[in-house]
Amino acid sequence: MRQPLACDSSARVQTSGLEYQVEKTPDGVHGIRMALIELNGSSEAERARIAKHQPFDSLQDFRDRVRPKRRTFKSLARVGALDSFIGYNRDRRHELLAHIQSLQGSAVHIGDDQLALDIELPPLGYEGNRFKAVTSMELRGRTQTDLELRDLNVAVSNHQSARFHDLFRDLGVTPAAKLIDLPGGTEVLIAGVRRATNTPPTRNGIGRVVFLSLDDGSGPVANAVVFGDAQQRIGGKVFRTSYMLIRGKTRRSGARRVSVTVDDMWDLFDVQRKVKARLKVEQRDADAHASAGVHQVEPVAGWHLRAV
Repeated sequence: MRQPLACDSSARVQTSGLEYQVEKTPDGVHGIRMALIELNGSSEAERARIAKHQPFDSLQDFRDRVRPKRRTFKSLARVGALDSFIGYNRDRRHELLAHIQSLQGSAVHIGDDQLALDIELPPLGYEGNRFKAVTSMELRGRTQTDLELRDLNVAVSNHQSARFHDLFRDLGVTPAAKLIDLPGGTEVLIAGVRRATNTPPTRNGIGRVVFLSLDDGSGPVANAVVFGDAQQRIGGKVFRTSYMLIRGKTRRSGARRVSVTVDDMWDLFDVQRKVKARLKVEQRDADAHASAGVHQVEPVAGWHLRAV
C-alpha cells in the first residue's frame, strides 16, 4: 500500500471489527477502517472477544472482557488502538505501555450480563508529585509508521518514505511519477524504500544483474538496474539497504517504460545523518559570525553527493 488511507483508518478496539469497514468522517471523507485480523500476534479468540464486547467503558473493562495476551495488549497500545482510554493523547502511549508491562495477575472474567468495574488505567486524574508515571522506551526513536509496520505489516498513518521527503527536496531527488517525462540518458537521483529485488539468470550464465523497485510515495515505483561494475563499487548495500538513494541515468524501453541504470547508491539514514550534521555545523558557524558582527552570505540550499 503506497498511499496512506483516507480518514482515521487505523485499528481501534472501540470500532474495528473482524472485517474491513468503510467509514465516513464528519468532514465527508470516506476511508477504510482496518480489520482486527491485521494485528500481528493476536489470536482469533482475542479478536472475536474484542468485536463481541465493543464498546468498552475503560481499560479495565477491556482487559477483563477480552483477556488479551501481554503481547497483544502491547501491540494494541503501540499502534494507537487503545488511545480512547488515554483521551486520544498520543503523547501518553509510553505511559500506557509502561502500565501494561507492570500489570500483574490475571484478568477478572466477566460474563456477558455483568457490569465491569469502571476503573481508569492508567490513572488520569493524578497530578504533580502525587503520581509520577513510569514511562516505556519502546516508542523512542520510532515513528508511528514504524510501529504500524511492526504490528500491522502496513503503513496506515503515512508513507514509509515521508520522513525523507524534505531531504528529497533538498537533494533534488526526481519523484518516481516524473521519470516518465524524462528523455533517455538523463542523470537523476531517485530514492525510496525497497519494494522488490530480483536477480534473474543471465543469458551467458556469467555474473548477474540486479533489478530493484523503489517506492517514494509519489505513485508508481521506480525501477532501477544494477549491472556488475556498479555492484562492485556499491558492495553489499545492493542487497542490504532498505531505504536507499540512487544516482544513475534513465533508460527508456518504449513510450511508457523507463528505468534507471544505477551508478552509485547510499543508505538514506546515513545520508540524512550527514546532512543534519553538516547543517548543524553551518548553523553554528553562522551564529558565531553573527555574534562577531561578520556578514556571511547564506549557503545555497542543497547538498553535494561527494560529501557522502
